[in-house]
Amino acid sequence: MTFEEATATKIELELACAHASAALDSYSEGAGYLGLHSDAVKSTPAWKSARVAFLLALGRLRKFNGWYVKEFAEQIRAQRRARTR
Repeated sequence: MTFEEATATKIELELACAHASAALDSYSEGAGYLGLHSDAVKSTPAWKSARVAFLLALGRLRKFNGWYVKEFAEQIRAQRRARTR
């Protein structure tokens, strides 16, 4: 896998994680001031499936990032340097 392909995959995984997070955040209306959800909300099948989808998306992104930053460390550094200049 080339750096460009890996970067495209990373963007796709980040988008999937963001969509899953947005779906989970749609249940935040009943959350308290600390952002904690009540047990009534947590016990609904829709919230449980949204949480599972988020955790799976986050797990895939974390696993990919673990490989990505090690495999393409030089290219990532060069990309960051180019952005700051």
